[in-house]
Amino acid sequence: MSPVTTSKFVRNPMVVDAIQVTRSNFFEVAEWCQGTVRNSEDVPIDWVGNQDVPDPSELHIFVRVHNPKTEKQTQARIGDWILYMTRGGYKVYNDRAFRNQFKAHQPRPEVHPDQVQFPDGGSDGSSLPVAAEVSTPVVSDSVDDVPSPGAEPASADSGSTTPEEPNPIELTEEQHRANIERIKSEARQQTNLDVLKP
Repeated sequence: MSPVTTSKFVRNPMVVDAIQVTRSNFFEVAEWCQGTVRNSEDVPIDWVGNQDVPDPSELHIFVRVHNPKTEKQTQARIGDWILYMTRGGYKVYNDRAFRNQFKAHQPRPEVHPDQVQFPDGGSDGSSLPVAAEVSTPVVSDSVDDVPSPGAEPASADSGSTTPEEPNPIELTEEQHRANIERIKSEARQQTNLDVLKP
């Protein structure tokens, strides 16, 4: 029997909308999650427009949770967190569980390739790699420059100046568009040559 070889995987991060239930936002959060405010006997209370609003510390918000494992997972009290996930709906976490499993989301800034700068050297004086200038291949409009279908490709020592294909990852958006147009043009030229054959 041969040994099993495993591979390493990282779980994709789960981005959620979350809010901690506090005394001051209790009723607003209940509206946000479309929950029902209930008392300690689990009886819904009508707090909208009620002048005698009960103390939120004696209440909980009943949250419609998809597939709760326990009743507690549907009850949010002061200090708990209510999460909304695009897939899965609402979830209730106590403060400790929430802080152990979630960190504030820091979205990555979108950087256009033209905005990337490469320093000439590191803080210790060592040189860092600098991005090479990528040239866009020049396409001739002349049909004479296109080799005939059975012809041998030009060799490197024949004086050919065909540029090496640039790495697509290193192209700017403008260079990428130019490259696509070059490929389309070459395909049109080849199609025109095929049509002109006797």
